Amino acid sequence: MTHSRDNVEIAAEDIKLPPYNPYNSPVPVMDMENVPIRQMRDPFVMKSNFISYAAHASWQQEILAAAERARKYIHKYLGGLVETDNEGAEILVVASGTAVSQSREAVALARQEGIDAGLIRIKSLRPFPTEEIKEMTKKAKAVIIPEFNRVGCCAGRLNQ
Repeated sequence: MTHSRDNVEIAAEDIKLPPYNPYNSPVPVMDMENVPIRQMRDPFVMKSNFISYAAHASWQQEILAAAERARKYIHKYLGGLVETDNEGAEILVVASGTAVSQSREAVALARQEGIDAGLIRIKSLRPFPTEEIKEMTKKAKAVIIPEFNRVGCCAGRLNQ
């Protein structure tokens, strides 16, 4: 119910299910760390395994390398990693995906009220346009990053 904007009715205490206890479950606990089932389903996501961590790290390095190799094609076919509207504005909205439409509307409304606002649309998350965004936002007085998930995606990458 975390995405509901309407009021919700909470169920009465006497009809709620008891808290989940994996050891009372009809299916045995199979999380690689609890006895009696230390079964290996996918060795590359097992905990406490150096080889798994090394394999995962090498996959991540290859993903980042492949993304960097794709950079020239993104420039060729998409015209760059970002698209801007009023790039030199005092207030910049940096958005990607579904947040771009609402951000465009917000920038237009802000301009109607005399606010100097602009938009930076991120076209690619891999490779992420870190340097491009840093360059475009360095003179802005405020940078707004609208994000529709719990932890956000862009803010962490800009701090790198």
